[in-house]
Amino acid sequence: MTPPRQLDAIGYLATSEINSTSYVGGLLIVNSNARPLEFHCTVPFLPSRSQRVLYGASLSGSLMTEDIPRALFKKAKHRPDVVFVNSMAMLAVQAELEQPVACIQVTSEAMGEEKERLGADCLNGEEVPGNQSQFEKASPLFGNKGSFGFAMDPKHEGKKELVNAGLQQISCHVDIHEPFERLKLALDETGKVSNHAA
Repeated sequence: MTPPRQLDAIGYLATSEINSTSYVGGLLIVNSNARPLEFHCTVPFLPSRSQRVLYGASLSGSLMTEDIPRALFKKAKHRPDVVFVNSMAMLAVQAELEQPVACIQVTSEAMGEEKERLGADCLNGEEVPGNQSQFEKASPLFGNKGSFGFAMDPKHEGKKELVNAGLQQISCHVDIHEPFERLKLALDETGKVSNHAA
């Protein structure tokens, strides 16, 4: 059996809504040792009243899975081999990117502990809704945080080995969710700075 391919860059992409009024996003690109290669974030974007009316219910999805990620990747100097996102809804980013996009999942054995630790989204072991074939079990990754897998667009199944390689590389150095925690802290700081400047 051949060892998994060594990836040069792994992306962690997160977007969030702030106080139900504005949106922010961040992209952390790390090397195979989980050390940062680059970080980009958006300033909080406050949609105008006209944008809210014209986009309606699709505004949030459009900003969080199209506009914000597009702006972040345009700034990036490194091209990640694989991109991990912070929610199942963010899998829609795959339409904007060539590289595989995956949402890290906690398998049912480890779900209880992770739910207490991380909250209520993809990072805490949200079960993949609907078609369970979207959930691709990674090669067993056992550590102090349990067993992990990932969800990705079934149309990109041929790229799941890249995702698996990314999970394996990161898990050798840090908890696979830890870069998301760094990204969340950086985005929280961005929001604080923006609030103080206003």
